[in-house]
Amino acid sequence: GRAQAFAVGRGVSADRRTATLVSERCVRMEPAMSSGRHYVELHMVEQGPNDKLVGVVQEGAAAGYPGENAGSWGWESDGYLLAEGNTITTSGPRFRAGSRVGLLLDFGAGRLTLVLDGAVT
Repeated sequence: GRAQAFAVGRGVSADRRTATLVSERCVRMEPAMSSGRHYVELHMVEQGPNDKLVGVVQEGAAAGYPGENAGSWGWESDGYLLAEGNTITTSGPRFRAGSRVGLLLDFGAGRLTLVLDGAVT
């Protein structure tokens, strides 16, 4: 099935192609994906006072933010890359207001690719 964006929390509008986050809430894809290649791109309109985090969490993984637990991976706006409870680097690519942040999940290759403003990082 086709993944569809929807929001948890208020302040988010969604259609079949985009979801716009206008508050510090959560946006996730439904239904859960288990095969194929999937690309999600977010346009960060405002930075706000806190770092932002995007990532992938396996269905059934422990609650928490992406990268905090087994079965999850995260990319923070300040350049931290997190994987299954470990900080991989603190000097990854940074994103801010105006950035387009993309995640390409390829189940066949077992790879999560980070894309910033159209360029693979």
